Amino acid sequence: MLTTFLLLGLFGMPYFKMLFIAEDERLSSNDIILSGISVIIGAPILIIVFFSLMNHYYDYYYKFPDRLDDLSEKIKTRFEAENAANVTTLYDMSLASEERARENSDSLSIRISKGNEAYRENHKFISKIDTTTGAVKYHIRLIDKNNIENTKNLGSRPYYTDYVNSKNLWFLDTLAHKIKYVMRPVVSIEDQSEEAVYLLKNERDSISGYRVGAAQLKSLHEAILPFGFQFAVVDETGEVWFHSKKGRATLENFLYVSRNKEKIEAAMLGRIKTAGMVNYRDKGQLYSIRPIANTNLSVIALYDIGLLRTKVSEVLTLSCIGIVLALILLLIITILSLIIRNPKLGLYKYDRFLFEFLTPKKRVERLLHYSVYSTNRPYYHCIWH
Repeated sequence: MLTTFLLLGLFGMPYFKMLFIAEDERLSSNDIILSGISVIIGAPILIIVFFSLMNHYYDYYYKFPDRLDDLSEKIKTRFEAENAANVTTLYDMSLASEERARENSDSLSIRISKGNEAYRENHKFISKIDTTTGAVKYHIRLIDKNNIENTKNLGSRPYYTDYVNSKNLWFLDTLAHKIKYVMRPVVSIEDQSEEAVYLLKNERDSISGYRVGAAQLKSLHEAILPFGFQFAVVDETGEVWFHSKKGRATLENFLYVSRNKEKIEAAMLGRIKTAGMVNYRDKGQLYSIRPIANTNLSVIALYDIGLLRTKVSEVLTLSCIGIVLALILLLIITILSLIIRNPKLGLYKYDRFLFEFLTPKKRVERLLHYSVYSTNRPYYHCIWH
């Protein structure tokens, strides 16, 4: 608002002076000076403000919505690919060597066989649990940590109860099988890391039970985002399963901490793609939401609107500084004019600075007369110069 009034003042005064000048009134040098300052200093500032506002308009309605749409699409695509790979490897992995080793060992925790070492890229641990009680039959270590050996029953875990109760089951169609499974986000008690746990059943296992695999999703847990961006993976009720900010996964409901959420809530329930603005954690956020195929989840990509406003504020602040400098220059010129016109100082001769020394001069011919006297009579010799 301050910048607007300064702009109006800077451009308005010289304009109204010339607009309402009387017919018998003459323009003074001060009027010309003020008009020149308005054009030379004020016009670039006004152009900067105009293009800044246009850039903000473009960023708000086109640039960042497109970037959010692209971000949500990439997260969705990578998650779908990684999720399918984890389910497929957990189902197809042959556990014959590990189960023979378990029959010859009293320990619940056994090492992965050499033939299955390639699956270290997909899982941290794989467990076999009883279908009726959830009691652990064995753990397979795919990493060096062995903290999981103290876990002896998974019957109370939500992924086990949901599978048994056929709640929120997901299906993956492959060339050979249609795999029924559940996946749930957890925070590992052993190392306090966020993980995804899969549970499914393979009827070919010699030791019957459910296969449970724990994995850290690189597509979600190791995502590197540009400054100001964040994302969340939520279910149809708004429960946050995964979040780019640590400490929010499984502990937050997106809808509970948001306002102006009607549109995004409808997109979660209707599983549709849309974009808009939502107040999330008391901050305005541009968002893009899209559903994840074959799940009940949706990806929400967010960008902080405050950063856009900060960019505009910076430009307007610089423009305001420029206007203040212009006013200071006018003040200096006014003070110098008053000092010069003071008769006591004797500087009145500088009141109107003349530029005659810059005016081109005409060629002047001067006739030089030289008198030459001879012994008899004088004569004149003229030289033109």
